[in-house]
Amino acid sequence: KLTSPENASTFPIVNLKSETLIQQNQAVLGGGVYSYYSILSLSGSATIGTNADNPDRSSADTALSTGINKASTSGGGIYSLYSYLYLGAAWISGAPVTDGYTLTKGIYGNVCTVSSSASDYDKKRGAGGLYLASGPGYFLSGNINCNYGILTGGVYNNNNKTSDYGLHFSGGSIHKNTGLGVYNDTNGQLCMCGSACIGDSGANSVATSDTDCSNSKGGLQNIGITKLGYGYGSKSKLSGGIIRNYGGSGAGITNKGTLLFDSGTIAYNCASTNGGGIYSTTTVNMTSSSDSQYSSITNNSANNGGGLFLSGTDAKLFMTGYAIIGTNGQSAPPSDNTVSGINKAKMGGGIYAESGASMYFGYSSYTNSETNTAVTLNGGVCYNYASQYGGGIYCNGYVSAIEIRMNSGNINANKTYNTSTSYGMGGGVWMNYSCDLYMSGGTINKNFASRFGGGVYLSKDARLFMYGTALIGE
Repeated sequence: KLTSPENASTFPIVNLKSETLIQQNQAVLGGGVYSYYSILSLSGSATIGTNADNPDRSSADTALSTGINKASTSGGGIYSLYSYLYLGAAWISGAPVTDGYTLTKGIYGNVCTVSSSASDYDKKRGAGGLYLASGPGYFLSGNINCNYGILTGGVYNNNNKTSDYGLHFSGGSIHKNTGLGVYNDTNGQLCMCGSACIGDSGANSVATSDTDCSNSKGGLQNIGITKLGYGYGSKSKLSGGIIRNYGGSGAGITNKGTLLFDSGTIAYNCASTNGGGIYSTTTVNMTSSSDSQYSSITNNSANNGGGLFLSGTDAKLFMTGYAIIGTNGQSAPPSDNTVSGINKAKMGGGIYAESGASMYFGYSSYTNSETNTAVTLNGGVCYNYASQYGGGIYCNGYVSAIEIRMNSGNINANKTYNTSTSYGMGGGVWMNYSCDLYMSGGTINKNFASRFGGGVYLSKDARLFMYGTALIGE
């Protein structure tokens, strides 16, 4: 489904097809293309930027000499405002057509030269590849790769999130950009389904640095609405995801908006500090439509919170269905921190929670014990590794109290191991200071700690309440 402009007959139309090459141009906005109240499409081998098969990461210094486009304010490749953008389609006889119009190239190696001394506002909007605002973008195939921005290397998206506008991403990649892959701003809506990937879809190892990765400042920063596993207003399977990005915090996703995660994977991302998969100060809702269509956070690494880092009283995690942090169905904890399928960190291999964050396993919403929506969780937090505390979950309630509600699901086969007698505590869950775990169902099983608390470790004022069918053990 592609939406067409109601007043399409009044819009200028530009179809960029095979053999189209736009390069070595520069402007304030839209170094390659500036689209305003227009219909713009790319298909075939159409290229904005360099036509090299495997271009290097771009830099401001090499912009024009290597055949790419440059903008001084935003949109090194394309600046699209109040327009309709189609990547992997063509506008034919008054409508967008996809059959026969797959995009094999795309927006490659463009640069925005906003400086490091610019305001945060200018930095985020200074996209090297694509600036998209106040009009929808349909990214069906092709690539937005190897672009450069001081903060946003690939795409800046700020469409009208209350309508069908937004960036609808169902195929292709946003890969190897210097800077963020995507900055989804306050009014932005990003929907991902199909084989869409922010990062490297073929990765099988964790990123190690800002040069050994896909996007060098994280995959996605979400301030608006992001829906993973959604098409045009409804759920649609995502087989791709957000893969092998690097960042300080939130290497896969930094979430400060609304994040709905129904299918796809967040994997092989590495954060130098917190949140290898996701760093969130707001709500993360992990769900699944079936056992073959579910949300997964796995194979990520960080100093704290290998899979997920939650910080602040607005930071909440809801998990239902087959959603999994780690790998489900393991009969034993990981042997060490080198095996595949684990999230790993010093503290909180699966999840690190602080400063009033909360987690709800087997709930899609929760206000209080009388006002909640319990939904079965078949997944959970399983097969993660921490070298100090909290193989599965680490909770620090020193600043503000932390609450965990577990109605169903599993905290299984996690491990914390260290040869020092100061570490190796809380194989499944580690809780310190004002932390409460209310367990009315689910299991905490097959976890390992080299020192204390194979299943659960409680310290200071931390408390555990068990009732109903809750089980620690087999």
